[in-house]
Amino acid sequence: MFTGVVERTGTLDHRTLEGKAGRIRIAVAPWEPPVQLGESIAVEGVCLTVAAIEQDSLAFDVLEETFRRTTLGDK
Repeated sequence: MFTGVVERTGTLDHRTLEGKAGRIRIAVAPWEPPVQLGESIAVEGVCLTVAAIEQDSLAFDVLEETFRRTTLGDK
């Protein structure tokens, strides 16, 4: 159960699913201090690990099972 404080919000920018895994990209404003690769961030209540950082977005690798069992596959 997530009990943390919401620090930022973002917008789903892109979602792909290829085979048994996919990737989502969330458009976000810059964070201070900056987000680091490997950090854990809650997205739609799902704890995900930052896989890539771009200037205005964060990317997360997501398994097919996670897409099926959460709202991440609904968007």
